[in-house]
Amino acid sequence: MFERFTERSRQVVVLAQDEARMLNHDHIGTAHLLLGLMREEAGVAARVLHEAGLDVAVVREQVHGVVGEGDGAFGGQIPFSPGAKAALEAGLRESLSVGHNFIGTEHILLGLIREPEPQLAAVLAGAGADIGELVARVERALPARSIVEMAPDILGFERYTEFARQAAIELAQEEARSLNHNYVGTEHLLLGLLREEQGGAARALGELGIDLDAVREEIRRIVGPGDEPVFGEVPFTPRGRKVLALAREEATALNHVSVGTEHVLLGLAREWEGVAARILDDLHADPDRIRETVLGLLHDQYEAVAESSKPPSHLDMPCPACGATLAHVEISGPHEGSFTAEHAGVVHCPNCGTGYDVRYSIEWRPA
Repeated sequence: MFERFTERSRQVVVLAQDEARMLNHDHIGTAHLLLGLMREEAGVAARVLHEAGLDVAVVREQVHGVVGEGDGAFGGQIPFSPGAKAALEAGLRESLSVGHNFIGTEHILLGLIREPEPQLAAVLAGAGADIGELVARVERALPARSIVEMAPDILGFERYTEFARQAAIELAQEEARSLNHNYVGTEHLLLGLLREEQGGAARALGELGIDLDAVREEIRRIVGPGDEPVFGEVPFTPRGRKVLALAREEATALNHVSVGTEHVLLGLAREWEGVAARILDDLHADPDRIRETVLGLLHDQYEAVAESSKPPSHLDMPCPACGATLAHVEISGPHEGSFTAEHAGVVHCPNCGTGYDVRYSIEWRPA
């Protein structure tokens, strides 16, 4: 079940454990999960609870009054209570019932409140919540699409490198939400690539003179921010989905097993009708320049990897006294056949003159 949890849902569990620990409780109950949902402010559940007029400080006070405080502190992992386990399993059923293949904070909240435990019902009532109305609010807030529809061909993401997933999913969605945009377009993918500084795309864009702040400024000028805050998962636009599909095509065409940020940038260069294309063109980075720069970087990376994987051609023995090369042994030989190098005798350091009795034997042969 937990493998279906979104990152925010996993964070809710961490926060719920934190709440249980603060109250010296030896279990994570449904009330702690509710507090965890409220503290994970970027989640759909937190937005719904806030819009319903619930305040985390008030709810925490109600939990303290209804559940009480434990006698001693507990360290390490704190187990779920049977009621909390049942609520999480109910959250899974809520997810499956609407065709979702992930468990978001909204599903956990429905699992908690559709048939709440008596203590949780008392906490909610004390905080001024109408449980029936709250259930209706959550149902209205459920994403209309599954994660497969929000990120088509999601199974293709298994080919994406960690940096590419971070840029194309997490960072791109963050940029969309920061602009109050309820979609992830090509412009947000471009921002994600720039922010993932360890990826090849960021290096290529840097060589092209593309700056993160400049792109953000262009997006604000061309598109502008949205009017309302956006929470939860943000779906890709058709052009955004096309770029991700093109990225996989680029990786396949180059005989690359993984899809990196550089392939996503190549995908952006091929989808030359979106907002990102307009911005890149305005900043004098046309598709040919982008492709040439990315392929140049990929070539350099390949050469570096190939060079580092070559076997050593020689072995230098340093002088223990001064560090200068005491003996230089050429160990390169034919790829087929065998090679042997031996020495036994006194060698004097050419730098400090110290003499050493050096003995070595090096041999390789086909396995």
